[in-house]
Amino acid sequence: MAKLIDQLIPARFLLTIGHFIALMMVIYTREENIYAAYDNNPSSSVMDGDKRTMNDAIIVGAVCLGCDMWGLFQSSLFMNKVNMLQIIFHFMGGVAVSTFIQNQWPYPYLWVLVALFNVPTALVEFSIIMAVNCFGIVII
Repeated sequence: MAKLIDQLIPARFLLTIGHFIALMMVIYTREENIYAAYDNNPSSSVMDGDKRTMNDAIIVGAVCLGCDMWGLFQSSLFMNKVNMLQIIFHFMGGVAVSTFIQNQWPYPYLWVLVALFNVPTALVEFSIIMAVNCFGIVII
């Protein structure tokens, strides 16, 4: 039977990709999430602004996930504590975004999900990338 350590890297990759796919699926439910935020039907100008807001959240989340993938292949591949952190955050983020889609939460909650589950992991990866590549610090 394989050790848990041997399964960290594939689990991290799969959960990161799953979180990314869930975030991209939000594109198809934007209108339902916008309607959930209002009692009455919003005007078209309000809808356009809210779609822009959701697009911005999706873009920020995708950039953060891209930073996580870059870190996975560039610098933090064999850092077990970082892998565990990424696994936990991406599992919770993927489940939360899927719940956001399924239950049609109001659209501002997407920013909360991005701030809770995408930004912290990207900051960890960015700090490791900076430490390794710019400052020459060896982190193990």
